[in-house]
Amino acid sequence: MALSSEADSTPAVLRNVKNASLADTSHLCESCKRMDRVIRQMCEDKRSSIPRPFRTKKMVEECSSTCALCKLILDNSTWSHSSSNSDDLFISSDYYLNDGITTLNITSDTELFELPVQLSILTNEGSPSAVAGHVSGRCVKPASNFDCAKRWLKDCLENHVHGSNTDESRPSRLVAVGGEYYPPIFLVDGSTINEDYVALSHCWGMGETLRTTKENLSSFQDSIPWNQLPKTFRDALQVARGLGIGYIWIDSLCIIQDDIVDWGTESAKMAGVYNNALLTIMAASASDSRDGCFLSGISEHEMVALPYTDNDGATSLSVFASIPSPGYDDVVLRGPLFKRAWVFQERLLSKRKLILALIKCTGTVMVQYSPNLSFMVTAQP
Repeated sequence: MALSSEADSTPAVLRNVKNASLADTSHLCESCKRMDRVIRQMCEDKRSSIPRPFRTKKMVEECSSTCALCKLILDNSTWSHSSSNSDDLFISSDYYLNDGITTLNITSDTELFELPVQLSILTNEGSPSAVAGHVSGRCVKPASNFDCAKRWLKDCLENHVHGSNTDESRPSRLVAVGGEYYPPIFLVDGSTINEDYVALSHCWGMGETLRTTKENLSSFQDSIPWNQLPKTFRDALQVARGLGIGYIWIDSLCIIQDDIVDWGTESAKMAGVYNNALLTIMAASASDSRDGCFLSGISEHEMVALPYTDNDGATSLSVFASIPSPGYDDVVLRGPLFKRAWVFQERLLSKRKLILALIKCTGTVMVQYSPNLSFMVTAQP
């Protein structure tokens, strides 16, 4: 889910049907064409978390060759490992703040001893199902992710209390992030910059990482060629621009790597660098600087478009089903970045951490680690 203005990374299924007035439902079986009725019924029934009859395994298996939703359900089922001999399937739903369906759970075991097939149910902002309050999961487009992060950052700055800085030292160098088109990216004297900056936490890995040396220092003060920057650095620059922040600290660029004296001086400032940064961008799933900042496996799940008929009888493909994204533990805490010893220090020192579209500050955790939903979890005092 790269946050880039260079290309529209909205899933093709959304681009193709978001303006459709008529629903081409040829990719669905007759039962799945009526899924909007199931969603409506569950929204109107406060007991929708209790499994109710859905259809049979045989029906799903037979239709999976021609029905995209049946195939999605079958491919992600554990029925073959179930102890249940029943052919019946049951469905239940989850809500987010009682504001419409977010997840459908399909199982052959009403006692839920078996892992259900979970389907995230999504829609576009302002769609008929969103306006009716039937679906609260949202398809988040790349451009809106910056807006979401900006809102979270603004809320954090205005409402969260952080301890005062004990180390007010500034990094000796910062990277000016430049503009969106033909950006002049270059090293600046950090001691002369009083504006906010962000820091990057990343894995160097085994690949060749662009670095500042005695030889290229002067040229990097004039310009750092965009095409020489690895993907992680380019992504981090895009994030900084999207948040409206003009400077970023990247260790390999802001410390002269072959100068022992400079390295010793700057490494001694590390606590102040991260503590004084407005936030730290953490490239959580990147094993080296070539992989990029954005979490892999988050938005590439198959999405199946479903018809929704509004109160006026108009039908459009405006509801989508997908398999939920991996959880925070899987994609972040067990990712390559958080295995680095240095990162333990960087996490503790940074007031706020931005991981893809996740901001974590010392007061609250606000998460949008999937294209499905935004969650806010208040930390315990």
